[in-house]
Amino acid sequence: MIRETMAVRSRGVKKEYADEMNLQGVATQQEMEDAFSEHIDTEHTAEGLLPTPVEDNQILKSYDDNGTLKWKIVAADDPVEGLTVISLPYYWDDVRGKYLANQSIKINFYENGTGKRRRYMNYIPEIRSNRVPFKVQNNEEYCLVSAEYYTTDENSGSVMEIRDISDGVDTLATVDLGSNATDYFYIDTLNIDIKSGVWLAGRILSTSLDNPVLVLELRKVYTPA
Repeated sequence: MIRETMAVRSRGVKKEYADEMNLQGVATQQEMEDAFSEHIDTEHTAEGLLPTPVEDNQILKSYDDNGTLKWKIVAADDPVEGLTVISLPYYWDDVRGKYLANQSIKINFYENGTGKRRRYMNYIPEIRSNRVPFKVQNNEEYCLVSAEYYTTDENSGSVMEIRDISDGVDTLATVDLGSNATDYFYIDTLNIDIKSGVWLAGRILSTSLDNPVLVLELRKVYTPA
């Protein structure tokens, strides 16, 4: 038996090694057990010694080797062995406080020619939007997030309305240019819900407009389970 504070010399130890042990001292049984436990905790798993990634882009990956769990080093961006990234089709919009689709759709309402007033604009070429509107399907909901307006002349005041004509006429939004005459504006902070079943149509009001165009950007609203 080895005492905690003694170094011993055995038949298998050369004198110079025994002298070195006498000078340096011998670890106690508890110290050896603690060191061994620390090594096991930091370097091993139940499957044995883990390989160590040496590059920033490397990761540990487990695999089944004929029923035995083993580990290997792979590149995180390896197309076969690397991480699988799941891309959701929506994001949380902090400004609007709702989940919106990553991709948006744009609807163009327009009218060719000068002096256009009191009429629905086109959504499909040569067909006015009160006859063929943009229809929101019954299982969908959108958010109007931006609008872009331009004409070949300058005007002020309320010039257009965005209407729901699915059941009568309901004004969803009005394009008001304010008191300063302008031929262009863009706004990307809109937060107008376009509910399921809405039929969108664009109508020019009493102001006479030359070649007016209104581009609406919509993003689908998601309600994650």
